[in-house]
Amino acid sequence: RQPKVVIGKLSVRAVKDAHDIVDVISRYTYLRKAGKEYIGKCPFHQDSHPSLQVSQQKQLFYCFSCQRKGDLVNFIMQVENLDTKGACRFLAAK
Repeated sequence: RQPKVVIGKLSVRAVKDAHDIVDVISRYTYLRKAGKEYIGKCPFHQDSHPSLQVSQQKQLFYCFSCQRKGDLVNFIMQVENLDTKGACRFLAAK
């Protein structure tokens, strides 16, 4: 799925729609299915027990330890230290 370009710019919605949050976060940490959600060790801090929860249905993540949360673009912004535009470009290149 390729994100559409809106007047020379990437549409944030199109970038989100083109990627699954579980697939992307799985590139940074191992996730396992736990009921309707996925859980894993948070890549933002030293995590000895899985505290990161990812909802494939809602396309959101939340860490119960460090309280980082958001959608796919927020995750890439935080983990790759990018702004919104940079995160969208990063995802579009994948």
